[in-house]
Amino acid sequence: MTLFCRHLLVLTSFIIVLFGCKPLPPRPLLHNAQGATIEPPAPAKSSDEKKAQEIAAEAKEMQRKGAHREAQIRLRELAEQYPSTAAGAMVLLEKAQAAHASGNIPEAI
Repeated sequence: MTLFCRHLLVLTSFIIVLFGCKPLPPRPLLHNAQGATIEPPAPAKSSDEKKAQEIAAEAKEMQRKGAHREAQIRLRELAEQYPSTAAGAMVLLEKAQAAHASGNIPEAI
């Protein structure tokens, strides 16, 4: 093996090790009012996404028909059962924005 090939191999190995051993980015930890750590929800499965979309569609239909109270209850159930789905995240975001707008910052967080 020539000296050039050996240097090229060492340099390539060094670059692979350098970029392959980067530490993971930090994960933010959330704490509740009592100081306990809040664990993030598990990633949603595709079946959970479908169920959450169905519940969101039901709630939207209830609101369209004027059953606002029942729709809010259904959306609350959606956020509790499927918080890691897109529909559940939207419900949680809307609740946080409403709490922030009303000045209730701890509830928004």
